[in-house]
Order: sequence, then C-alpha cells, then structure tokens
Amino acid sequence: MIFYKVTSLPNAVAENIPSGFELGQNIPNPTNGNTVISYTIPTSSKVSMSIVDVTGKEVMNIDKGQMSAGEHQIELNTAGFSAGVYFYTLTFDGQKSTRRLVVTQ
Repeated sequence: MIFYKVTSLPNAVAENIPSGFELGQNIPNPTNGNTVISYTIPTSSKVSMSIVDVTGKEVMNIDKGQMSAGEHQIELNTAGFSAGVYFYTLTFDGQKSTRRLVVTQ
C-alpha cells in the first residue's frame, strides 16, 4: 500500500493536519471507473468524505461513521461522474485534507 504525505500543492491541500493523519492519492489517477482512496487516522473518530467538482458543487458525500485508528480505504466508483477534475476532502475529528481526482471517459 502506498501513502503520501498531504503537504504538497497542487494535488493536495493541507489544513492543520494532526500527526498521523494521512490522506493518500487515489489509485489509479486518472480513473474512468473504480479507484481506491487510502487514509490513515491516528485515533478513533468520525470520518466523512465529500467530493466536489471544479465549480465547488458537491457530487458525493460519504459518511463512514466512527472509524478505528489505523489504515483504511474507500473504494469509489466514478462511472457516473462526467470527465473532469474533482477534489475529495476527508474530514477527521474536525480536521480536513483535500486531494485532486481526475476522471476520464
């Protein structure tokens, strides 16, 4: 499994990320179907993910509920998405991290 530190732009936006909280780049990227987003959280907490298009319109919201500390994955099917650039934001314990997702046809 590959993890990336969420500290570089333009693919990632870091917003006061606590130590041990990591949001990975979706694989594959770009994608035209199924993609996997990996993340690590340092403590048990509620986790959710929102996906927005380049205009900021939310296209999907995933509520994972209470998650245990450790490594996790979200399998995302982008078949219903239009081709383009999207941003996914993982929210953990009030903290947020964002990465870019590219969908092709």
